[in-house]
Amino acid sequence: MSFSGERDRLSSRLGNLRLRAATIRAIRSFFEGRGYLEVETPVMVPCPGLELHLRPFAVAGAYLSTSPEYQMKRLLAGGLERIFQLAHAFRDEERGDHHVREFSMLEWYRVGASLADLMEETEALFAEVAGAGLGTSHAPGIDGGAVDLTPPWVRLGVSEAFE
Repeated sequence: MSFSGERDRLSSRLGNLRLRAATIRAIRSFFEGRGYLEVETPVMVPCPGLELHLRPFAVAGAYLSTSPEYQMKRLLAGGLERIFQLAHAFRDEERGDHHVREFSMLEWYRVGASLADLMEETEALFAEVAGAGLGTSHAPGIDGGAVDLTPPWVRLGVSEAFE
């Protein structure tokens, strides 16, 4: 591909790159404003974890992390109480429109938080990030409409959701 062709290709993606950057800034601001510490755990780990449905990549006698969960829980056990991470994760699974082998994952933990606390925090996170990245509390919906992310959201039990 020529230099101008590459420039045109990247230029068409500039809006998405800017939205991604704004989203990452908003995520960091959200968690830092709530007293969380951003951590970075190893990408290459000695054991892939116990999630049997996830296939890890074996690399040089170790594995690429499928999730930062285990390493972050070690930090919790060591005394940290509020941590978050924007991590790269790798899964050697099928590929397609909705599956890629390398992706970014947000994971956070808060010692002593109840399920209700985490639901409220998730609502606030989505609303704040949408506002920072999109300039609105409405996100594009699958059907072309908009999804209102203003808290509180409707709460359903598992059986209600399946109905």
